Order: sequence, then structure tokens, then C-alpha cells
Amino acid sequence: MSSPWLATSARDGLATQLGKGYRVARYAEDLVVMAKSLPAIAQACPVVTAVRDARGLALHQEKTRLGQRTEGFDCLGFQVQMRGQKRRITPQTQQVPARLQEVRSGLKTPQTVAAAVVIRHLNPLIRGWAMDDRHVVSTHPVQTVDDHSWRALWGWVTRRHPKQPKRWVYRRYFEGGQYGATCSTASRDSRGQTIRLRLDRRPAMPISRHVQVKGRASPDDPALTA
Repeated sequence: MSSPWLATSARDGLATQLGKGYRVARYAEDLVVMAKSLPAIAQACPVVTAVRDARGLALHQEKTRLGQRTEGFDCLGFQVQMRGQKRRITPQTQQVPARLQEVRSGLKTPQTVAAAVVIRHLNPLIRGWAMDDRHVVSTHPVQTVDDHSWRALWGWVTRRHPKQPKRWVYRRYFEGGQYGATCSTASRDSRGQTIRLRLDRRPAMPISRHVQVKGRASPDDPALTA
């Protein structure tokens, strides 16, 4: 497929063919079929296969599985799981080591590279992860990535100055904050003014619960407020 829209539209009508008792969620090449029992899901498999074959699609055998909602499933980088009567959405388990690897890759720079360059490289990554996770339950993975990132940065700055005392290194590259010590350094903005550049701390970026859009809501309705 050449676009998420084409991949999504290729499965139009699937919910209608499945009938009552089923719910279908789809985005791009990802598809989730939900029902009240595993036997009902098993009965839906031939219908999904028929729609797939008729439109020249193929299921990814390693990613396709049947399971209880309490077991959870991965979709679009997140894990969706029912715990009692509550739905719990968390970042996918594989996301944590992948993000840590990105941080470590950003620190594999020559020792002569300025700290400002490293901070400017890492900050967009941290902000992007914050935007991805802001609507889900992400406190634990966020704290894990933040802690390991701090340790990786500490290792990087101590390697830059192996003969200096750790107290000297700390005062040179870190400053206190609400969420602990934050890597910072003096730099210059586009106008040449001296500024204090700080590494973004993910815990400092608030989690905002997603508000579902009402089905009858319309941007043309003057009664709605922003």
C-alpha cells in the first residue's frame, strides 16, 4: 500500500460483513477485530480471510493471533489490555530499549563535541516521545528511560573529563531542578545572545488524558467551545 488511507479503505465493509456482535478497529495496515468470546472471533476468521483474498491483501502470520482481552495485544506501538472493567493502554514493551538505544547512539560522539550539540540532538527525541505517550499510562516506562538517559549522560560527561573530580564535572554540566539534576550548558541562540540550554526531562512534561470526540460533534456547531 502506498498510504495509510489506501490501506485503511481497502478494508471498507468488513464490519458490515461481520455483522452484529463485532467491533472493528483499523488504521493503515493494522486491524483489530473484537467480540465477546474466542469462539466468536474464530467464526470471524473466515470472513476476514475472504475480504483479504478478494482485495489482494495478506495477513502477517507472525503478528496475527487470537487472544483474550485480558492478555492484551500490541497495536501501533502501544499495548492495549483490559484489567477488570478498565482498559489500560501503555507504550509497547519494545519501545523502551529502542528509545534507550537512540539515546546511547546520540552520545556516541567525539569527546570534542560540545554539550550544546548533544542537548539539541536529544531534546527533539524526548519531546517526540512525550507527545506519543501523553494520552496513555506511561509513568513507569517514562521513568525508566529518564533514569537510564541520565546515567548515560553522566557517563558521557565523565569520559570527557577523566582527570577532573566528579564534583567539578557535576557543577559544570548539571543544575538542580524539580525532577532532579538536569544537564545544561551555556550556548548562543540565532541572534548570538547567550542562553542557558537545558536537556528536557520527560517527567516534567504532563500526561494529558485523551478526550474522546463525540460522534455528533461538528466544528461548524456554534454551541461547541474550544
